[in-house]
Amino acid sequence: VRDAVRRQGGGEPFWSEPRRERLEVGEPVLKRDEEPEPRPDPPPLSPAERRRLTRAFRCPACGETSLLAGERLLRHACPGQAPRAVAWRGYDGVLVELGWWRGRP
Repeated sequence: VRDAVRRQGGGEPFWSEPRRERLEVGEPVLKRDEEPEPRPDPPPLSPAERRRLTRAFRCPACGETSLLAGERLLRHACPGQAPRAVAWRGYDGVLVELGWWRGRP
């Protein structure tokens, strides 16, 4: 595919696109022997976020309201099923709430 694109006038290799995007966003381009700077841990879910999600949650499959809570993750396990994510704090610090339990508008 890459050679066909080049024959049609696309002279830049595909790997240059992500590099260009990193440069445009301002992310540093690392040399081969460099290690990236470690990112700080995102903050845990706040007590207010936990309360809000706990009050709002009701599983559409089993009707239960129980949640398994970690520092940055809330999960629900229907009886006899593996837990699945309800909400989590992303590495970027943003709270992500999944919509599977909210129902459809």
